[in-house]
Amino acid sequence: MTGFQIQTQNVNTALLDILKLVRDEGEWVEVRKGDDTVRFKEVRGVNIVIQNPTERVLYHAERGNDLTATAAETLWVLAGNNDMNYLSKFLPRAPDYSDDGIIWRAGYGQRLRHAGSDGDNVDQLQFIYDMLTITPNSRQAVMNIWDCVEENHAFYHGGTKDYPCNDLQQFIVRNGQLELYNYVRSNDAIFGATGINFYEFSVIQALMAGALGLDVGSYNHHVCSLHYYDWHKDKVDAILDNEDAIRDSLNFYDTYSLKGTSFKPLSVIPEDSVTWGDITWDEIVKWVDKAEMYIRGYLGISGQKETLNLPVYHPYLFTVQVLAISKIEAKKKGCKVKDVIQDVWQLLRGTIHEQDSVPKEIVVNDHTVRYLV
Repeated sequence: MTGFQIQTQNVNTALLDILKLVRDEGEWVEVRKGDDTVRFKEVRGVNIVIQNPTERVLYHAERGNDLTATAAETLWVLAGNNDMNYLSKFLPRAPDYSDDGIIWRAGYGQRLRHAGSDGDNVDQLQFIYDMLTITPNSRQAVMNIWDCVEENHAFYHGGTKDYPCNDLQQFIVRNGQLELYNYVRSNDAIFGATGINFYEFSVIQALMAGALGLDVGSYNHHVCSLHYYDWHKDKVDAILDNEDAIRDSLNFYDTYSLKGTSFKPLSVIPEDSVTWGDITWDEIVKWVDKAEMYIRGYLGISGQKETLNLPVYHPYLFTVQVLAISKIEAKKKGCKVKDVIQDVWQLLRGTIHEQDSVPKEIVVNDHTVRYLV
């Protein structure tokens, strides 16, 4: 079946609407994947419009969601990386999708922040910022993840496990809002679209909007093949069986439960309610680099533990910081993230009620955290 339109509120309503569409309108398809036959249910030509993309945290109990891994992978993309050493700490199966177990050949971060060959090293996000700063109404603010040269080479030289699914992104400014259009060749409805893609690209959209001094507009996700695999059929039914209760809870999006612990993360506060001031994309890049190094230091991957400088009003990076600290502290203490996240959250959240009273730095678990105010 082809040609569908979904208008939806946020990532949680999107999951319900997408799965219902695929289950009710899709057709079963079988394809060869290596030596195996893979079976999935599919609809094609789907346009998904998310009206409130800053409501990006998925909290379906039947779906399950590791917010720490989602935030860590998004930060990994923003920092321009593609190495498995970092990502596998949060996503143990990540190397399974790597050709050599060392990098993702088509990692989005590398393609977005260091595009091109022969030393071109093009930062496509910087290009978007510059383009829309100079010509705000431009229809040319486009970046590509699909690289025809790289994909051609992989196809004719032994194949690859890693062709990019999210292929082209276009930013457009209208009525004081930054809209994002993402064009996707193939999307797993459970672990792709609503699992990581909506989150990571809505974060990029929000950061870019903040840097440009704009409100966050709609996020638009265009998919050729939208599907779920046959081994997820029972999970799909379990999610949709609880549809009414989940939809009733959406009026209370400002609080949600992460594996049993209720708290209010800054990541659900709309970025357009934040006073950004005069912030350039270069400054955002510096925050991302520092936050990513901070997590690497905690994981003992490379580099030293260092002071993390980031604005107290930056909702995304603040939340990543909370999750990173909680993940590592839980591992050290031999408990679950939910057992420490509340304490870490309250400690950090308690420092930013009034900007005048914000200390220049605090110590969390023997680690110095300094804020720019």
